Amino acid sequence: MQVTRTSVPAAWCALALAAPGVAAAQDTAGGLPPDTLAPVVSALKVTPSKLSLTRLHAPTATFALSEAATVTVTVERLQRGRRVNGHCLAAKRKPSARAACTKVTRISRLTSAAPAGAARVTIAVRSGKRPLPASTYRVTAAAVDAAANRSTPATARFTIAF
Repeated sequence: MQVTRTSVPAAWCALALAAPGVAAAQDTAGGLPPDTLAPVVSALKVTPSKLSLTRLHAPTATFALSEAATVTVTVERLQRGRRVNGHCLAAKRKPSARAACTKVTRISRLTSAAPAGAARVTIAVRSGKRPLPASTYRVTAAAVDAAANRSTPATARFTIAF
């Protein structure tokens, strides 16, 4: 591993590590400490939050990042379910005496690099030519910065109705 210095005072010195994917190390000469602060994903919102199958437009998820990071946006379908042998299965039409639960099915996942500040992602509401079924969906956004610090996931919901 090679460490190179810039020609600025030691208090402002930044390290450049030759090995990719290696987190910044503490400089023995009093340089910068390693990045231990996780990025923050805030103000996650999906607009419009209610969609109709007759006029299906792609919703947009908007959020803000505290620092540049790789963001993963996941879309999941939420369905009523019943607990059977320790698993949550989709509920049938007829009522059941089994314990209620929420069945979560991942629909899509998108990973992209994003700079600090406001960002937005358009959510696909079609799988091929078929639209997503009428249901409630959860959008989750999580970020990982260059030093592999993970953010707390932010969530929002949107609904596709008949």
